Parts: sequence; C-alpha cells; structure tokens
Amino acid sequence: MQGFLKKTAKEAGKLLTSYFLRPGNHIRFKAHKEIVNVADLAADKLITRRLRAHVKGATIMSEEQRLPDGRFDTGFIVDPLDGTTNFTHGTPIWGVNIARIEAGETTVGVSALPMSGDLFSTVRGKGAWRNGKRIHVSNRKRLSESTLIFCHGYSPAEMRRGAKLYAVLHPKIRYCRMFGSAAFELGMVAAGTVEGFIYSGAKPWDIAPGVLLVEEAGGIVTDEAGRAWMPGRIVRTLIVSNGHLHNKLLALVRRTI
Repeated sequence: MQGFLKKTAKEAGKLLTSYFLRPGNHIRFKAHKEIVNVADLAADKLITRRLRAHVKGATIMSEEQRLPDGRFDTGFIVDPLDGTTNFTHGTPIWGVNIARIEAGETTVGVSALPMSGDLFSTVRGKGAWRNGKRIHVSNRKRLSESTLIFCHGYSPAEMRRGAKLYAVLHPKIRYCRMFGSAAFELGMVAAGTVEGFIYSGAKPWDIAPGVLLVEEAGGIVTDEAGRAWMPGRIVRTLIVSNGHLHNKLLALVRRTI
C-alpha cells in the first residue's frame, strides 16, 4: 500500500506542477477565504480514480469530497492540493496528502512536496521517512531555544484563536514561522527542523498523513484537551511537538483559549 500511495501522490504532484504558475488557473471561493482552483479539482479526480481502481468501492474523504465531522473508520483521507492559497499565488510550498485509514487508525501516510522534491512517508509501527531516509524529531527541551510553526483556518473564529495563540507563544520561543501548507509543516516537525506546530482549525485532509508521520518520528500530537487525534475529526486546536515540549505547549494553549 505504501508504494502505491507514493506513486499516486507523485503522479498527482506532477499533474499539479503542470498547472503551477499557468495563466488562467481559475479560482473560486468556497467559504470565508477558502480557495479551490482547476488544478485542485483535476488532482482530486486523478487520486480518486487511482484509489478506487486499487481498492474497489473505497470510501474517500477529501477537501473536495467532504463527509460529516466525526470518526472515519476505513478508507482514504486525501488533500489533493494542500496549500491551495500558496499554489494560487505562486508560492512554491504546497503538496499532496494521502492517508490510508483502517479500523479508525491511520496506517499509512504519504505527503509529496513537488517543488522541493520531498516525499514524506510513514507506516504505523515502522518509522517516518523523508526521501527514503529515516527521520526523527528534534531533541530540544527549552521553549526559549525552540522554533514553532503557526497556522489557522479561514473562519473568523479560527483566525482570532490563531492570532491569540501567536501573541502568547511568540515571546516565549526563539523563532516562529508560518508556511501555509500542513504537509510541509508537519514534515518539518517530523524531520527535527522545528520543535512544534500549533494549528487552529485543523481539518482531517490537512493533517491525516502528517500526524502519523510525527508520531512515528518520536513526536506527540494532541488536541487542546490532550486527546490523540482521531481520523475524520476537525480539531479546534492541534498541538504538535517533539514530545519534550508537549506538556508546556499544552498548558499554554489551555490557558490561552
């Protein structure tokens, strides 16, 4: 399954690359400031076709094929274009997410980032990988020496919550960053490049492969109540860390929101 998902993600990435920076890549707005464009829809169709040819009748949750919020038991969770705003505005940080879900758990995850050539992959119980090399979270234990990534959804409530968390946490850390693609951001935590990631309004398709990737790299991922993420759930605030900083970040988030 991992090899098939890698191949499918790379194929979708190649298709998206053919649209990137192309004039006339028409867009429309779904809700609030959420964007969908023709490349997004084309990649979604390609991935859906490949998955259903491989697993007949597979249930697919994606950004373009949404299901009710809640437990997602078996199937695939897909973001055909993670970082649509970046893609639409010519920023080369975007990717393709595909996760296999079985019995309510993510078992395989792949995130392809065509512009950097990175391919993150993971299988439950078998570690986290970047371009075929094993990766691990960082070993930093002090917030004051750490770099965090921040992200928020598009609704006014998500943006307000994200801004509040940023204002509280920024003075306590060394650096903060915002990249606009959860595939990239979760990959950076898993690879030990940054120590944590705070995401207000995380959607399943944004994070499904990356949550398992971080956990298999030795990190911890929970919501603001300290609960592990369950495939299919929209999370009010997702807290991702190298593990050493998790309790500190969790306490700060709880006090803030």
